[in-house]
Amino acid sequence: ELERPQLDFRGLRELDEDERREKMTEFRETMTEFSKKQEEAIADVLSEDQIKRVREIEVQIAGVRAVQIPRVEEELDLTKTQKEKVQEVFEDMQSEMREMFGNFRGGQRGGGQGGGGQGGGRPNFEEMREKMTELNEGLEEKVMDVLSSKQRSKLKKLKGDEFDVEQLRGGRGGRG
Repeated sequence: ELERPQLDFRGLRELDEDERREKMTEFRETMTEFSKKQEEAIADVLSEDQIKRVREIEVQIAGVRAVQIPRVEEELDLTKTQKEKVQEVFEDMQSEMREMFGNFRGGQRGGGQGGGGQGGGRPNFEEMREKMTELNEGLEEKVMDVLSSKQRSKLKKLKGDEFDVEQLRGGRGGRG
């Protein structure tokens, strides 16, 4: 039985930027190894066509982040420079997100639902959602700018026929 590797994201906050980057690199390598083992296990159960479709859906779900999936990186034939630029774009977004969430929390630790009345009240979740949408759109644009037109076309092809990924997300926090 395969067990998915875990990363202590909260512990990353305590590290300086270089240590955080090193931990993230180690985690990516661990996840790559896990993915290989997972793919081997899946190959024993699914047909080639089913595996192809699962991979297409994986790319759709990942969105622009799919360029960091090792097999997608390979199929897109990203250069070392492109990989570095993509990594820089993702790191910049992570920094922006940390800053944004820090601002929404008003510098308080913990935040969350029952946060008492001190320090300016609860975060504005609608505003946070809008900011996240903006950040994600900016991320997609920046990553796509790194890719050549041939690579963008290949990425689109790797997505295959559209799959309604909302079907997979159906049960989360749904409204009546």
